[in-house]
Amino acid sequence: MAEGGGGAAESTRFARAAEQLVAGLADRERGLLASALIAVCDGTADGAAPVAALLRLDSADPSLMSRADVARLLAHLGAQDSAALRRAFQAFREDPAMHATLDGLFAPSREDSDTSGLGGDPTIGTAGRERQSDG
Repeated sequence: MAEGGGGAAESTRFARAAEQLVAGLADRERGLLASALIAVCDGTADGAAPVAALLRLDSADPSLMSRADVARLLAHLGAQDSAALRRAFQAFREDPAMHATLDGLFAPSREDSDTSGLGGDPTIGTAGRERQSDG
């Protein structure tokens, strides 16, 4: 891995940020990120196995990687190969499964979506309509 980071303090900060990021991800999102990170490692001449051994990951299989494994791999790439990390994030953003996950997070389903009160009187919504019809 070619490019370096900016010292031990920066690497430590990045590792903590990686742990926090991964801790906040749902299992599916973590798996997608793990897949993107492993894919860039697999794209090297040696593949992902040497990196997995170096970092003492429990598994190099993204579906079996723990949160700690994903965070260590993310921190490693951030410190050792920022170009590979950029490629991983690019792949992560372009993955159709990731788009479906993000769409699911931000788009309410039609059955349980009540946007009638948005932009108007905050008392007018489902409960507000009930109060109005009682009076």
